[in-house]
Amino acid sequence: MPQSSSRTPDAVAPDLLLLSARDADLRAVLGEIISSMPAAGLTNRVFRTETSNGWFFVRVPGPSVVGTVDRIAEAHNMELAAKIGLALPAVYCDPENGVLVTRAQEEEDLAPTAFVEELGTKLAALHGSKLTFQGVLDPDRVLAAQIRSPGSIDDVTAKVPELSNVLRFVQRSIDPLNTDILVPSHGDVSPGNCLSSSGSLLFIDWEFSAMAHPLWDIAYAALEMNFTPPQEQAFLTAYRNGTSLIASWTERDLLFMKVRCDVISALWALENPRNLCDFASRRCARALRHIDQLS
Repeated sequence: MPQSSSRTPDAVAPDLLLLSARDADLRAVLGEIISSMPAAGLTNRVFRTETSNGWFFVRVPGPSVVGTVDRIAEAHNMELAAKIGLALPAVYCDPENGVLVTRAQEEEDLAPTAFVEELGTKLAALHGSKLTFQGVLDPDRVLAAQIRSPGSIDDVTAKVPELSNVLRFVQRSIDPLNTDILVPSHGDVSPGNCLSSSGSLLFIDWEFSAMAHPLWDIAYAALEMNFTPPQEQAFLTAYRNGTSLIASWTERDLLFMKVRCDVISALWALENPRNLCDFASRRCARALRHIDQLS
């Protein structure tokens, strides 16, 4: 769940009042709602909420993800990650409706170098934990499903013309991953899904968590954090110090995965009801830069 960028309480969101009125269990957890602050997010509505029982993050799924996320798997995977100190434990979880509540924690800014190294260390801890997550995230299958999804691929490439070149490269050049190497993965390591608190780092928003190739989280993190080359090397060094999972993988393998991540993100953005063309265009442009490095 992304964190709020504002510290100024708003009037209580009507959604929260309605949810609380309808659900006695949720009402018992929250108590009386005093104020709420909406957080920025592309798919969910998240509120940092002050109540008579304390401060909470309350996640309500947006219409674009209703029915598309396995909430049972999300709850299971998040619970396992919380047990090893990598996630906030849920205090209320309704998988059927996608509502999730955790205790709020004050976010602290880690120094850039400390954040980069902590991220590598925590990802290594997750991947090396031997937890068994529900679900499998195979980027090749995800991409194939996106291409086959309802609607013409010509329609989306017309909106973002550079997508055609990226798709052509991906379909022609990338060999399937070795799916024998699957580890418990967050699936969406981005700035809004990392919470720095009490000098440590937690992952939030486990919607896309699953068993996956370790390079998925690594590539996605490097892209979405917009690391500089030295920061990426520090991140990879911290990761390798924590686990040997990617010891045999080359920089070229990582570049291939980065292209996969960006084209999947671009197609997701164009399938989103909000039609995030600028988001998709930026991902495609970045993918083309990585393709140039692979040439």
